[in-house]
Amino acid sequence: MLLMIIRVLFQGKRDDYFIGALESYSVLDVANMMGLKYHLSPEKLGNRTISRLDTSNIEALGWQQQHKLPNYISARLKNL
Repeated sequence: MLLMIIRVLFQGKRDDYFIGALESYSVLDVANMMGLKYHLSPEKLGNRTISRLDTSNIEALGWQQQHKLPNYISARLKNL
């Protein structure tokens, strides 16, 4: 990750180098992956329900996703 930050610093020509996963997960997805119980509040106006990052600029500099969130959470939970 640090290498990519340095590469953006010296080779980047823009200011929109987003780093993110190809997959997207909701907060509920993550809570379920972690086995958490939760209570949902009523939806409020102005809540952003979805967003997506365009990682094409950072990928053009050689960045590749190395981890998958479900695998990462599972591994961390095993170490608790």
